[in-house]
Amino acid sequence: MAIKIYALMDERGNIRYIGKTIKTLGKRLAAHVTAGKCKTKASVAWWAKQHRTNWIGSLLAQGHRPGIMLVGEYEGDGNKEERAWIAYFRAEGLDLVNGTDGGDGANGADEDARRRMRLALLGNKHSGGHKKKLRQAANEYWHHPVTVAKRREKKAERKRIWEEGKPARIAEGKRKSAVWSKSHLQSQQGRENSRTEAIARWARPSAREKQSAVMKQVARREGYTWPGKTIEGKRKLKQFWNSPAGKKIASDRAKKQWRNPRTRTRKILALKKYQATKHSVQSAGQMLLKFAGGTT
Repeated sequence: MAIKIYALMDERGNIRYIGKTIKTLGKRLAAHVTAGKCKTKASVAWWAKQHRTNWIGSLLAQGHRPGIMLVGEYEGDGNKEERAWIAYFRAEGLDLVNGTDGGDGANGADEDARRRMRLALLGNKHSGGHKKKLRQAANEYWHHPVTVAKRREKKAERKRIWEEGKPARIAEGKRKSAVWSKSHLQSQQGRENSRTEAIARWARPSAREKQSAVMKQVARREGYTWPGKTIEGKRKLKQFWNSPAGKKIASDRAKKQWRNPRTRTRKILALKKYQATKHSVQSAGQMLLKFAGGTT
């Protein structure tokens, strides 16, 4: 839908106001005249206290009616074009009654104009009919093809930026996790805290039930029915884990655990401790054999 840029003129044909609309020029002019008439009736509506409305009200009080003419039609929201035309006519020396530089919002309004607009809005309560019109106008704006297209473009841009930064965020998270795990598990206090947390976690019945449910789900997915805690069930369970499917599940689970920096660090420390203990036992045995051989 094209946006119309229009100009309001006084009785002498001088351009005094630049605006934009998606309605017909006749309907937009009628709305301006209605606002000017409300001004003559001392209305307290915020739009009745604008410079534009005061000017239209003064024309009506003198028995004149503002004129309207089309400046141009443009695709899009028309904000840039409206600002350009306002700047052009002001540069030509025209005394415009526009309160801002154009575009939606209070762009270009000075502090005094903002203060007056704020005071005009304070304590203003809309009637039920006016609220209904506001809702209709808001629905028309948010469902307008131009607005929908702009929102869709902004959403696509945010998604693109998020997707582009996703690998970097994942890598940074893994790096921080590895650094924390290494510093945490290398300290005695960290290992003790992890052990305490694990004991407390497994002491909760909900945690045990959750882990049991996961194991049952894995077994059922591989075509195995959970047998229970009977001797026959334990035999079937052992037979399942010794089967190719069970070995594959165990291998995948071990690989997944080994890829975790915390698990890998903990296993390496346990392996080093085991090797040190094994070396000590072997050294002690060799000394005993040497001593026994020397006494015979």
